[in-house]
Amino acid sequence: MTSSQFHDHKVQQRKEHLPFDVESWYDWLGAGHTFATHFVEVSLAEAQALLRWYHHRYNSRDAPASEQVRALVELRDRLTPILDEAGKDWFIRLSSRSPKDAGFLDKSMFEEELERWRKVMQEDAEHLNARRSQADQRSEEADGTYHHPPDMDREKADKLLEANAQMLAFSQITWENQKTKGGPATSGAVLEHLVSSERVLVDLVEATEAEELFSMKIIARQWEPTLRHDFEFRGFVNNGQLNALSQYNHYCYFPHVLREKAALEKSIVKYWQTEIKPRIPLDSYVVDFAVLSDGRVTVVELNPFKTTTGACLFSWSHHREILESRPFEFRIHEDIVPQLPNYVEHALPEAFRQSAKDESLASLSDLQRLYAGESQTSSPPRCSIQ
Repeated sequence: MTSSQFHDHKVQQRKEHLPFDVESWYDWLGAGHTFATHFVEVSLAEAQALLRWYHHRYNSRDAPASEQVRALVELRDRLTPILDEAGKDWFIRLSSRSPKDAGFLDKSMFEEELERWRKVMQEDAEHLNARRSQADQRSEEADGTYHHPPDMDREKADKLLEANAQMLAFSQITWENQKTKGGPATSGAVLEHLVSSERVLVDLVEATEAEELFSMKIIARQWEPTLRHDFEFRGFVNNGQLNALSQYNHYCYFPHVLREKAALEKSIVKYWQTEIKPRIPLDSYVVDFAVLSDGRVTVVELNPFKTTTGACLFSWSHHREILESRPFEFRIHEDIVPQLPNYVEHALPEAFRQSAKDESLASLSDLQRLYAGESQTSSPPRCSIQ
């Protein structure tokens, strides 16, 4: 592929994704069917400054030039009137995606959550074994449903329970980590949070490579206190029909969610049919729903009906027929994912290690100090702030 062909590919890709940026679909739904949202425009120069800052933090490249630091300060100052209001919490993201892979992970909070989820899993162990004894042994490839044998080794069974408890605790703290408390100095911390995310890096690169179509905003969504990470679901709409629904977090087995499966399906499908379908002028899309603690259903976001969008408990390669056409299917894990103990053993320690490292990387204040007292110059100092 030539550089010209690569550029054309990026432009076409960006065109396909633009209708799914928050600012594109927010007015279709309005605050009545999603979360109250503020939009702050990001210029191409500011996006490039954010990219330079990311590479300085993680790839030991030169610090942003002085004019780029000024651009970052100006961006921070535009965020300030929205975020500095004390008493409000926010969820911050870009037009395209959220920085859910970023932020400091509190180990003590993890340990507290782990104890809570261990109790939940122990209480569910008897029900889990009963379902295992009644279920057919089905494979992941067949229908995405796992059922371990009821007579499995006790040590293996306990290892599965512990791995799921750890993943539940980890999911809870990473969820809480996305909540930004409003108040003084919040806007600067928000920018640092964004440039701690590889997801943000990828999206900014994609947006700046299609320069003639460049459009990006920082999205401040009011945090909904009744929103729960374990009650988020992804729906697949094709040719105007909701064909499939899945739990969003594909790692965890949620015993309490499984018990409510029938009621959840009924409420989400009804909500989509009566409130959402008439408002979205697209034939095919992926929609994320949240069921709030008071039972209300709302929309979290829209995504393209493409393989670039995660399929959760489905697979674009193995289950395309289900996703593209009826009959409708709703998937929730009925048992613990067999590979989860190995994933937890390797992925969680690395996530905590990387999180601790992030705390020592260059902040916006550090960048400002680099140029304090200097004449305005575009030549960055060759240094790395520890």
